[in-house]
Formats: sequence, C-alpha cells, structure tokens
Amino acid sequence: MFIKKVIAEIFDEKHSGEEMEALLLRQKESFLQNYREENKNVSDSDMVSSPSAYMLEVDHRVHIMYQSARLLTLSNFNYAYTGGVHGNYSTSCLVLDIGDNKRLLLGDIVTGKGKLQLNSLLEKHFRKSRGLKKNEALNGTGGLFENKIEAHDNFYLTLKGIGFSYAPYEIAPYSTGEVNIFIPFADMKGLLKPAFKKTIQ
Repeated sequence: MFIKKVIAEIFDEKHSGEEMEALLLRQKESFLQNYREENKNVSDSDMVSSPSAYMLEVDHRVHIMYQSARLLTLSNFNYAYTGGVHGNYSTSCLVLDIGDNKRLLLGDIVTGKGKLQLNSLLEKHFRKSRGLKKNEALNGTGGLFENKIEAHDNFYLTLKGIGFSYAPYEIAPYSTGEVNIFIPFADMKGLLKPAFKKTIQ
C-alpha cells in the first residue's frame, strides 16, 4: 500500500486504491484529449507545412534501480518536448525504507560530519570518472558551470554505495547530459548513521 501511494504521487495523483494500469491509461487518454482540444481548429495542411509547431511528446517512466529486503530505490524519468530545439529531461530518485514505510532523505543516511565531507567526495569521484587532475578546474576542463559540486537530495542507493544525479542544465550544459556521481560506502567509513548502516548489512 505504501509503495502504491508513493508511485501514485510520482504521477501527481492521490492514491485512491486505483490500479496503476488504470491510472496510467486515464492519464494517457487525458493527454491525447487535451492535445486534440488545443488543436481542433488547425487544418491538416497547417500541420503538414509546419509539423514541428504541433509536435508534443511526453515520456514518464518509473523503474526499480535497487531493491533489498529493507530498501527500495526508484528512478523517476521525465521527458517533455513542447517545441524548440530539443526536449528536456531529468531523472529524480526516491529511496524508500520499506521496513518503516518512509522516504529516506540525505539526513537519514549520513551524519552531520558526513554531510560536510560529501562535497569533497563528490568532487573526488567526479574527477576520477572524468580523468581530471587536481589542478584542472571543474568549470574548465571538467565542463561544469561552477568550480564545485554540491550534494542534494536527488540520490540513489545500492548495496555498494550512494549516487547523486544532476539533470541537464543543473550543473553542466545540456550537451553533457545527466551527470551521475557514485560514492562507494567504502569511502564513507564513519560518515554513515548507525541506524542506516543496519539497513545495508
């Protein structure tokens, strides 16, 4: 029941007991109906002569990224094209403690000391993944907007560590795509909260 409620909220719905198949079909039909209504006075010739002006695409997917007896990590992918040069997309992550039926935030995972050290760990693993040396600026060779990376609550968990996802334009240009930085738990010794450590043992 808890997981169904969370998924319904992801799709901007209040959980009423409706099965997900019915909910998604209803949203699809509503999307198509709204599109037909907005373009009911557009002629076929207008659509043929300027097809891009009437293009509209939405893609919304939820996937299981990781599951254990206690934890469930969901990825919530959204893509929308409403005109212009390209569509926009992002992936938001939700980590659920299915033992206690609650969503975990960063403060539930790491200690106060851990939060202070996360930014330097993010930089370390970003540099490692991109082959950047210490003297190379993140907003130079690294391709980011600023010479820093900050932790936030858009993270995912696996058995081996924690990953942070950044949408296009969030810390880097669209051409870079989504930026994902993974920090192994082995690098976070002494930084995890004792209560959380029990959920991954």
